[in-house]
Amino acid sequence: MLKKFIYKTLGVIISVGIGIPLVFFVLVYNGFFGKVPSNDDVKSIINMEATLVYDVQGKVIGKYYIQDRTPISLENVPQDLINALIATEDKRFYDHGGIDVRSLLRVAVKSVLMQQSSSGGGSTITLQLAKNLFPRKSYNFLYYPINKSKEAIIASRIEKHYSKDEILELYLNTVSFGEDVYGIEAASLRYFNRHASNLTTEQAATLVGMLKATTYYNPASNPETSLSRRNVVLTLMVNGDYLEPERAEKLKKKDLGLDYQPPRKQTGAYLMASLRKKLNLFIDDYNNKHEIPLNLMKDGLRVYTTIDKTMQQYAEVAMEEHMISLQKLFDKHWYDLDLWKKHTKLLDREIKKNQNSRTPAQMQERREMLVYGAEKPEIKEMSPIDSIKFYLQQLQAGFVALDPYSGGLKAWVGGIDHQFFPYDHIETRAKRQVGSTFKPIVYATALQNGISPCNYYKAKKVAYDVQDGEWSPSNDDADYEGKYTMEGALEE
Repeated sequence: MLKKFIYKTLGVIISVGIGIPLVFFVLVYNGFFGKVPSNDDVKSIINMEATLVYDVQGKVIGKYYIQDRTPISLENVPQDLINALIATEDKRFYDHGGIDVRSLLRVAVKSVLMQQSSSGGGSTITLQLAKNLFPRKSYNFLYYPINKSKEAIIASRIEKHYSKDEILELYLNTVSFGEDVYGIEAASLRYFNRHASNLTTEQAATLVGMLKATTYYNPASNPETSLSRRNVVLTLMVNGDYLEPERAEKLKKKDLGLDYQPPRKQTGAYLMASLRKKLNLFIDDYNNKHEIPLNLMKDGLRVYTTIDKTMQQYAEVAMEEHMISLQKLFDKHWYDLDLWKKHTKLLDREIKKNQNSRTPAQMQERREMLVYGAEKPEIKEMSPIDSIKFYLQQLQAGFVALDPYSGGLKAWVGGIDHQFFPYDHIETRAKRQVGSTFKPIVYATALQNGISPCNYYKAKKVAYDVQDGEWSPSNDDADYEGKYTMEGALEE
């Protein structure tokens, strides 16, 4: 009787243990906890792709994106990268249909029954792809079982409609590599400044190693942990018979070999911001006329310009170097003469504009602030009033280069730093003193009207009748003696 009772009890437990998860899975499958992506959804996967802007020679100037992704075909991916991925993330990738039952059972036995914390993961590349393509949703305390069930269903559908190579290509173009980088091509360009097709074995291992924890193993911000993780990946490649042990040991002795390209150092920030406005107008017009809309940030458009990237880079360097030296002269002049005493009205106006709900005492409190720096942003200790003075004193400039024959734009620099000063000094319609800008126009007009560069003219002050009375322009130094040729005047 006792044996019979035990067997019956075990039967009930087993039935319940199998029955409840089975019923739960059926509910998920049929959309009880929300829609599961269908076969049609899986078949029509489209990744968000960055729009690229090219210069006149076909070089990339910049990108517009939500996710920084540039697609690459699997045939252009080094075999070592694929081997590293499979050895690290899913060593039975070619043997399962999206769900590695063997790995799941191992995790269940070691984690649940044997209470081992280092039992490994049961996820597969296909399951990870499912999670990347169809992000998880919140279901309170049922978050994991519902999402895991959905991912298993999606993974099986992915395996049904795509070959293993197509799954690898989708995965490598979808997965996040930290920061704002998605896909292996964008990651290769960000961390090593080279296309994915040119990655070395150790560089491939570094990027694959990031997938376990993209921030912790980020080679730019955490090089020591990244190096350690890279060497683990190389060992896993040896274990999977993808790499000779002797070669792996040589590669482990190499440094990371980073050539990190920070996102804010993208060429032509002012140009890209101005171009974006014009592109949005074009896209709005296009979308009003077509059923299938375009999206600048998602649809991987290709924009071709007359800009010369090399000239653009020279222009930005020239602007930076000139403005640094000019700012030093200006600051010395300003503080030597203590000019804030002469400009109290300007300062008071700006303080009122920026005071908001802060008290006068709070406007004087000093604290650490991230502020503009000529070479890179700096952390300085200053009060809100100090900050207002600092930014009011920063000199600005605009620079543009045009092809005189075609009128094509070759370079565009709208200010000293778009991150801190997005106001574009080329694009703006604000009224300002023209200064010496008028001189080439006046001299060119004189030449066109037959004035010889060698004719002499007295440097006298002349008055002209204008609509509002009389206009008498002055020399900067109030010196009206002597005579000048047009050539001599232009030189001076």
